[in-house]
Formats: sequence, C-alpha cells, structure tokens
Amino acid sequence: MSAQGRSAANDAVIIGAGYCGLSAAIELARQGARVRVLDRGQWGDNASAFNFGSVAVMPPALPATAHGDHDPAQRLQATLAPVRALKEQVEAFGYDCAWTQPGHITLALDETSASTLRQRGLDAQALLGGGVLWLDAHQVAGQTGAQGLMGGLLNEHFALIEPARLLLALRHHAESLGVCIQYATPVLALEPGLDAVDLVLAAGRISTARVLIASEEAWSLSMAAAREPLTLHQTHLFESAPLATAALQLISRQPRVYGTATADKDYFRVHQGRLLFGSRLGLVPLEAEPQAVVAALRQRLVGYFPSLGDIEVRQVWSGSLGFTPDGLPRTGRSGPVCWGGGYCGSGIATAVSCGRQLAHMALANATPAFTVGEGEPPQRY
Repeated sequence: MSAQGRSAANDAVIIGAGYCGLSAAIELARQGARVRVLDRGQWGDNASAFNFGSVAVMPPALPATAHGDHDPAQRLQATLAPVRALKEQVEAFGYDCAWTQPGHITLALDETSASTLRQRGLDAQALLGGGVLWLDAHQVAGQTGAQGLMGGLLNEHFALIEPARLLLALRHHAESLGVCIQYATPVLALEPGLDAVDLVLAAGRISTARVLIASEEAWSLSMAAAREPLTLHQTHLFESAPLATAALQLISRQPRVYGTATADKDYFRVHQGRLLFGSRLGLVPLEAEPQAVVAALRQRLVGYFPSLGDIEVRQVWSGSLGFTPDGLPRTGRSGPVCWGGGYCGSGIATAVSCGRQLAHMALANATPAFTVGEGEPPQRY
C-alpha cells in the first residue's frame, strides 16, 4: 500500500488486538464478515497478554470518586455472566489457557472492610448458592502468613488463567477464520463517510463498512465514545525471582489468590515458585521508571510480609484500567462506529463478552436512527 493509497474494503476493522478485539473478530468472522484487526503495539505487550490472570465472579471495588447506581445484585450479575460464558467458550473450542479454580480470598484489613465483605458474601451466596465463605482471622492465618488481617471472604468460584495463552488461543482462532491481524499499526484518525469509514494510518488509509473500537485508549478516535464516562487508572505488577520454600509457605499455605477489598487493591499469589504482587490506583504514574514502580510495590509488600522486602524482582509491568462511574462496562454506537470497555479491573471475562457484544451490535440489521457523530445511550451488560 502506497503512502497515499487505500486498501481494499473490509466489512469491519477492529482497533485493538486484546481479548475484546479478538473476540469481536471471531464473532464477526463466524458470520462471514471480512475482518481486519489493528493494534498499535507488538504482539504480547498489552494488558491482555500480561496481567494477574484473574477470572473473577465478584465485582471489583470502585474508586472513591465513583458515583451513580451501585446496585450490588446488578454488578454481581454483570460480572458472573461473562465468566460463565468464557468458561463455555474455553471448553467448546479447546483453548489451552490453563484454566484452574484455586479460590480467592478478599482480605479485610479493618472493621469497615470486614463489614463490607460480609455483606458482599451474603449477596453472592444468594446468587451463587454456595462456595462463598467468611473466614475469621484465625482461619485466614491458616491460608496465608500476611500480617494485620481481620478476616477474609473466600470465593471458591474464582478462576485463574495464563493470560498470554488465552490471548494466543483467541488469536489462533481468529486467524483460522481468515481474520487479518496487524501489529505495530496505530490508527491516527477516523473519517466517516456516506457509505464507509476511512481509518488513517501512517502508511495510508483503510476503508471499511464498520469500525469497532476495542481498546479503551482508542476511544478518543470517536467523539461520541470519548464523551462517555471512562476514567483510566494505573495498575502495577511485579514477578519475583524463585523463592525458598519457607517464603512460599509464608505467602500462601494453600493454592489460593489474595487481594484487598479497597479500590487501591493489593493482590498477590504464588506462581511457579515466584511471588506475583500488584497494586492499583495511585502508586506511581504509568510513565514512571520500573525502579520507581518496584520501590512502590515493595513498600506495599512489607505491610503484609516484612521479611520479603528485599526479594529479587525479575519482571515489572504497568498498565491502565478503565473505570466507569457505576462499575458496569459500556458499549455504544455512533453510526458505523461501535466501541466498548470499562471493565473496572476485572477485564478477562468481561472483555471477551464485550467483544461479542460489539460484534452483535455491528451486525445489527436495523439502521441507526441518528447521525454520525451522535452516539446512542451506552448499553450495559
């Protein structure tokens, strides 16, 4: 394609090759559409490839600035349904993503969080019918040697995956259906026309009937999407060098995953003999040097495990989380442009579900009764 050239038309172009974008591509391609996926980064350097691996059936904590309708049952159902759908998809297509269900303990550090977690447990038991248990301080001590804990909520429905393996499975599935995936291809602008949308790239233009924005950081390409309430917060994670048995037993005495109940969530688990430790919201900026991220995470870590403050760190990662005011994901549409996101730190299953929602929205036969640039109200799912 020449610098001024335009590619052959596509039925749909998807911006973002993460869980959401690839899931949308699979759904569209299964319906016979010609699909191209563009991602600004290289394969494996996004949040879908490197994250904590949590497939959570409990809604995540919201920032203190959140507002709107926080109906617990609605948020719980919005989290639970995508998890069930993802598990069915993994089993149906044989995705090799190391799906396990070790259980998750949300830790209570004070009486306020303990009261919140007890109520969250009652709400979850009413919907799930079991598998959610309140543990007192003594019972939690039998699971982890972390200090300063008043109790915790055990969720046995919680699952883990290997993130890069799930992303690779989705990529292979999409490519097997004829989807073209291009990395290191940022989209500079969208130019909707009467019967197609042009995507402006550094090397030229791509023409398509529909555009699906599957990356939250690309929402600004659509003015209608950019008007939706979405706040990006930072999250950080490090992986340690292999640890001695005593250290591993201190971190987790059962094959569990741990996290706190507050919006500046700390989370940790043992992974292949190493510690994975992360935190979100307000540690350091995303552009901070890795040394600053590690220093900030170490400071949080010693609050739980004072003896682990000097462990060797082998890998550190930072990324962004898109939060909506009420904690529910969003999809929206403006003519031929659709967008989705706002997973609030619980994005593996909800992002996959969002991709399917975007595909269905893009394939809808009804002609939108609004003009390009004027978005319809976002859908919640």
